[in-house]
Amino acid sequence: YELVRVHHPDSPSGRDLSPALRHSRFQSITAAYDILRGKSNGAGTPVDIYRAEIERRRRARAAYEASRGYTHTRPRAKTWSASADERWKDRIILFVGLMALGAGLGPALVWPSYTASYQAHVSASKNLADARKEAREFGEERRREIRRRVQEYNEHKAAQERPPEDEPRT
Repeated sequence: YELVRVHHPDSPSGRDLSPALRHSRFQSITAAYDILRGKSNGAGTPVDIYRAEIERRRRARAAYEASRGYTHTRPRAKTWSASADERWKDRIILFVGLMALGAGLGPALVWPSYTASYQAHVSASKNLADARKEAREFGEERRREIRRRVQEYNEHKAAQERPPEDEPRT
């Protein structure tokens, strides 16, 4: 990193050198760094480590097969064939598989009202409706009580401001 910083073509430390010399030094440093990282083989050609590994494994398999006397073509797999007498087994397996799929997905797709999450939702919405109703009733009761107290206070205040009827008026 230090060499790249010093010998970069745009760095101020190399302004007294020709542009071609600065460029060639920078390319040499970059090529050396690529070799150290394994990204180049030293001949200037980049190395793809993944392709190289695939190629190495292909060569190793080819060498193994050659040592065992295998041909380059693999034997074909046998094709499946069932006689009419064995088809009932396939139908039973298919039927059992479809029934298992239906039993697994049925509650979620066909009967959503019986799922636990749906029942929890219904229960929660009922509880919320009950709580709102109770809050509304409690609020109405509190407002009636406040109105009654205000009315009593106003009557009491009006009674104190009125002169008593027993006293003569002058």
